[in-house]
Amino acid sequence: QTIYAQVDRDWRERELPRMLRKWGADNEYGLSKKMADVGIDYDEIKEYYHREVLGYQFLGQSIQAKLKVDPPEIKRYYEKNKNRYDRPARVTWREILIDPKRHPDRASAVRKAQTALSRLRRGEEFAKVAREMSEGPNAAKGGIWTDTTPGSYAVGIVNDAIALSPLNRISPILEGDNSFHIVRVEDRRAAGPAAYPEVENEIREVLRKQKQKKAWEEAVEKMKSKVVIDKRYKSGSPIDIDPLKPTPAKPTAKTASPESSPSSSPSPGDDPRG
Repeated sequence: QTIYAQVDRDWRERELPRMLRKWGADNEYGLSKKMADVGIDYDEIKEYYHREVLGYQFLGQSIQAKLKVDPPEIKRYYEKNKNRYDRPARVTWREILIDPKRHPDRASAVRKAQTALSRLRRGEEFAKVAREMSEGPNAAKGGIWTDTTPGSYAVGIVNDAIALSPLNRISPILEGDNSFHIVRVEDRRAAGPAAYPEVENEIREVLRKQKQKKAWEEAVEKMKSKVVIDKRYKSGSPIDIDPLKPTPAKPTAKTASPESSPSSSPSPGDDPRG
């Protein structure tokens, strides 16, 4: 009952307003009358919509069990498609930058850099010292530079340190042309295929979507094979009737031909010989 009420609410909030506009009707009664004038049963259309939506909801639930992706599947896909996950070289590092132009003289800038280095060597967290002392553009983020391309920094001596320093080792004070730097490399990745853990979740989603598409298509085809198509509706759905080209009314018993009537057998009182 709850699901049916939800579908009925969807009909009234979304589909009914669309049909009112399509048929040029002011309300549900007017829509029903306009449809009846051309031989279309409004209640039949509404019931068709409910059955259709409920059917697709059932399909959606029925395919969920087919969407499970196991780790061996992910691993096989990764090994077969490594070239799709090629990555350029990347490095993640932190920096404390001291800008001499912000100080009365070079000596005071050097002292601040030395103070920062002393705090780091005493074991203080790099991000904390960077937030408090760095004068670089990412000081508020703890001095972090994420996934940068090696050699892309504007200061050559810093690029050299990033390329050569062991991971997590604090550099000495590096003097550039117009600045002082202290850096620490936190992660370095060579160019080539991304490691499996980096793309495992991405591949899982790719495989899940593939399975979802296949399962949905199979379920829809299965449902179509069991549905009796009402040939009055050329579009396949009575909801899509064009009000300018309405479908003729369903033949009645009075006008039906023997081929289209429910039974072509003679009644007990008829003489089959004419």
